[in-house]
Amino acid sequence: MRAQILSEVENLREDLIQDIIKLVKINSIRSKSGQSYPYGIGIHECLHAALSISSDLGFNTRNIDEQMGYASYGQGEGYIAAVGHIDVVEIKNEKDWKYPPFKGVIKDNRIYGRGVLDNKGPILCCLYGLYALKRLGIEPKHELRVIYGCNEETGMADVPIYLSKENPPLMGWTPDCKYPAVYTECGRITYTIKTSLTEADYFHSLIKQYFINHTLGDSLGIAYQDELGILELLGFEEYKDKTSLFFKFVVSYPASCKFDFIDEQIREKLQGIEIEMNQFLSPVYHNPKSPLCNVLGEVYTSITGLSGTPVSTRGGTYAKVMPNIVAFGPSLPNQKGISHLPNEWMDIDDIIMNAKIYALSFYELGCK
Repeated sequence: MRAQILSEVENLREDLIQDIIKLVKINSIRSKSGQSYPYGIGIHECLHAALSISSDLGFNTRNIDEQMGYASYGQGEGYIAAVGHIDVVEIKNEKDWKYPPFKGVIKDNRIYGRGVLDNKGPILCCLYGLYALKRLGIEPKHELRVIYGCNEETGMADVPIYLSKENPPLMGWTPDCKYPAVYTECGRITYTIKTSLTEADYFHSLIKQYFINHTLGDSLGIAYQDELGILELLGFEEYKDKTSLFFKFVVSYPASCKFDFIDEQIREKLQGIEIEMNQFLSPVYHNPKSPLCNVLGEVYTSITGLSGTPVSTRGGTYAKVMPNIVAFGPSLPNQKGISHLPNEWMDIDDIIMNAKIYALSFYELGCK
């Protein structure tokens, strides 16, 4: 059956490529909200386009309050899901692009465009992987879903609303990171410290003492490292308004390190200055020997010949807010620094390989 599934994915190559280009052509950067489009008209249009593609392929679809939508196949107790997103990051300077970011240009067997890798291409690879099973008449033992998120890039506020209307998946993945399965993601805390313009000298002395050349958190007393990762200070940003100075920083920390420890140490060291926590995303940890990680690792190895041993990441995905899922793909080893930069791309051969991996993943997790 595996060979038939892989062959069916190959048969769907051209349709998959054209549908990816269809979504890439929609500018789905977050913009001004409206009553029926909470994240802007472009994201609204892209969600409806993704659901229309899904419906045309014969899937049942549902739109959850314009926050997330999904395509569904099969029935059964609980569901298994691929959870991606159709919103994209901003274009800082279109002059840096070789090709227009919202055209989906194909050059040398590669598609260029904002969102082709992050995350329109990969989530449609999941859809077409599921479509291959549907075309072959494979009956799943659980409902299988492909979920389209609308707010991954600017807050992940869509997931709590989805979960207020739907149960979480039994298990699944988000195709929005790297291979193989990512069993642990570092947590992220964003802080801003603030003081008046009259305290500029003291403010800059604090920044120098605790942050500049101290990105491992040693001066703050929060240095930490183990097999799950290393604590790092990132995203330094200094700015001001008419009356105040601000310094923003991010603490990225492994799952074995505790939030309370970090927060207490920072507030103790920075006494006498205003501190605000702007964002908190908890770390993710799954047993690397769990059935989910084992199945995804085996499928990945069977297609690529590469090691399927689960890995860690410092980044953040929907796995931080959607229970029971791990990040899985789409980037292969040595494919870094593509998604948020100018000239975002994805090779067509990699697109088809991803669709094969996701097709077999749905098959192994939900149909056997």
